[in-house]
Amino acid sequence: MITPFPTISRLFLLTVLICAVFPAMAADDNYLATVNAEAAKLSTTAVTLRRSMKARADALKTRDTTSTLSIASKSIVSQPAFEHYLTRHLRASYHYYRQLKKIDRQRVFNTAVASRSIPSVRRRIIDLYLASER
Repeated sequence: MITPFPTISRLFLLTVLICAVFPAMAADDNYLATVNAEAAKLSTTAVTLRRSMKARADALKTRDTTSTLSIASKSIVSQPAFEHYLTRHLRASYHYYRQLKKIDRQRVFNTAVASRSIPSVRRRIIDLYLASER
């Protein structure tokens, strides 16, 4: 009587020996080395990008918005120059500013010249816009 057990056992032993004697050769593969180098490059790029985004966010947090208008307001001597400044630096505020009546736009300009503060100019624009909507 012939049993299949010795054949399976020999086959299993042969498979184990082949795997032990000939380890995975993928470590020496050029393709694998190229993929690993590219992955390392991408992870370095991601870290660099993350750092630059964090630095940009920190810079935006510390930026003094009131000094921006005070520096620019030295050159703002007329209402058209002020409107030009709004279109270039405060587009959202200019959107509402442009919908105001002429007298309200003059009031906003007077506020800008008097206070030289971006938050007060924005507040004035929104207050006058909301008052005109009623």
